[in-house]
Amino acid sequence: MTPFRGVRAPADGERDLESLCRAYVERMAEDQYFSHLTAARLHGFWLPSRFQLGEPIHVSVTDTARAPRIPGVVGHHVDPDRAAWTWLDGLPVAVPLEAARMLAPALSIEALVVVLDSLRQRSGRLVSEPELLYMLAKHGGQRGVRKLRAAFALSREGSASAKETTLRRGVVRAGLPEPEVNALISRPGEPERYGDLVWRRWRVVAEYEGVQHQSDRGTYVGDITRFEELSPEWSFVRVTKEHLADFRAIAVRILRARRQ
Repeated sequence: MTPFRGVRAPADGERDLESLCRAYVERMAEDQYFSHLTAARLHGFWLPSRFQLGEPIHVSVTDTARAPRIPGVVGHHVDPDRAAWTWLDGLPVAVPLEAARMLAPALSIEALVVVLDSLRQRSGRLVSEPELLYMLAKHGGQRGVRKLRAAFALSREGSASAKETTLRRGVVRAGLPEPEVNALISRPGEPERYGDLVWRRWRVVAEYEGVQHQSDRGTYVGDITRFEELSPEWSFVRVTKEHLADFRAIAVRILRARRQ
């Protein structure tokens, strides 16, 4: 099998993005690195569903040489002074902030909010807050940064998933006030319990229930215990993927669940 011109790979080998990148590394020059959508995927960004595996890989070059132009590869030329890449599991990849900037022109503001929330996610965040703020403040002239600033104003730290961010943004656009994200809702001295989206004044918690909440027995049982322990003081609105088709309906459910 020849995934790229001049590169051989086992016929029965994996065809996922990481495997294709590892195959392409064989022909990469020292001044090349994976960038744009490819870098975003390798870093694990929360990306819009319209992006699918199978698209060409993106490679940036920082020298005066021409960017690569072969089937299966989209080449880009980057000013050496602006190039920022790192090693990721043995692959040269644009750093997360640079990958986000590169993607910005192609994404909507709402899609960028999800991307930024993935950089600032509750576990395994990809950039520090000072790094993000520095880039937005000092590099406003770079393409994509103005759009990232607009998305940053709507982004929040602590999200646990893309769907959770989508839910938050959807109900806020439907007219609800901004909730706390993954906030502590248990009393002092009790086992720590957190809610996905919390309207503390109303004593309402919206919980996004992904597939793991229904398929993993431990998660399912833990949810039951958590809801029972907290239900005397909190109202819970449980949301699934199917509910995300109508954010106004979810907002109505949250308003009806208010205790104050």
